[in-house]
Amino acid sequence: MVLRKLIVSVFFIFLANTVYADELILGFYGFAVKTDIDIISDSSFKYLMPYGMEGNKNTAFLEDYLNYAEEKGVKIIFSLKDVYRESRWYPKTKWCPYKDESKLIECIIKRFGDYKSVYGWYMADEPTDSLGIGKRAKLERNAKAIKKFSSKPIFINDQPFPRGKMWDYISGFSDVLMTHSYPVPEDPLTNIYWALKELTVSYDKPVIAVVQAHGKYQHPFYKRDLITGRPPTYQEIKVMSYLSLVAGAEGILYFALSDIKKLSDSHQRLNFLKKLGDELKTDYQIISSKEKTLKDYKLNKDDEVYAILRHYNDKDYLIAVNSTNIEKNIYITQLMDKEITKQIRLTPLDVKVMPLEKSFNHTLKSNNAKSRKTKNKKL
Repeated sequence: MVLRKLIVSVFFIFLANTVYADELILGFYGFAVKTDIDIISDSSFKYLMPYGMEGNKNTAFLEDYLNYAEEKGVKIIFSLKDVYRESRWYPKTKWCPYKDESKLIECIIKRFGDYKSVYGWYMADEPTDSLGIGKRAKLERNAKAIKKFSSKPIFINDQPFPRGKMWDYISGFSDVLMTHSYPVPEDPLTNIYWALKELTVSYDKPVIAVVQAHGKYQHPFYKRDLITGRPPTYQEIKVMSYLSLVAGAEGILYFALSDIKKLSDSHQRLNFLKKLGDELKTDYQIISSKEKTLKDYKLNKDDEVYAILRHYNDKDYLIAVNSTNIEKNIYITQLMDKEITKQIRLTPLDVKVMPLEKSFNHTLKSNNAKSRKTKNKKL
């Protein structure tokens, strides 16, 4: 009986810390400050990945921060990215005075792993660059140190394909794969789609998109100005977000809340993102639906429109994203006794999530009404 209760307990702990396909992870990168928790606590955004968690913060600060996050219903992906000696922010913690990286990780996890607000562990930030392929064994060793004391998922973020060299390796011991693409202003927005698609197709692991919400001029290593490194427009952010979900991402973390707060339109931008978060949370249920019942459709589109068909709650849906700055038309044909084709117009940088049955039924009724009217007129 005791063993059975233990097994059930462990099972539910595992479930509580698993990334679900029906739960969209929505959050931000940032720093460990309570004001970030306050900003998102009344929104669909429930996750924060704060840098510097294991650095020079003292235990009293972190305990208070994690308790506050729990009180506000915010989940923290606890950063361990600076436990590597290669990091320029390598921690000199007084509360975990270990020189050995694995023991340092064990100490941190023992100290903070039981907090309800700690959702998972952020094990590395771009290890292809920060560690290098030659020291990749550190990643696996540290993952084992985490798993020894915690069942909470391990997140890792690396360069997108094809630059990333370690995906085959790190996918073996990471629970959630993350990648980023910051295309604005000079690259196609679809870069983010292809970076994520490579991961979702190649690995049987949940994938999280890190989506650009900052201006490249805000980071000195880009060497940009306000024009050459401008932040994405609101509509560009929306397009990148939906491209991420269409590519198969199970969550989005925007980079970064700390940068957004410094932009001149920070208040308006945050309000926009909160509204977008509500849309994404709702539409994700449709986009991620595994329901198979679909009528016969034929979809004609060009390569710059990303469109999928889904069935959800007894309705057929079209999800279409126009990634360009020009108007696009796509054509969808319903194959019935008589084929009915509907033209759908997409404005520049447009996103549409629309039920098809309603559209086609309307078309059918209109055609039938027109047919009856013509017939009566002839009589």
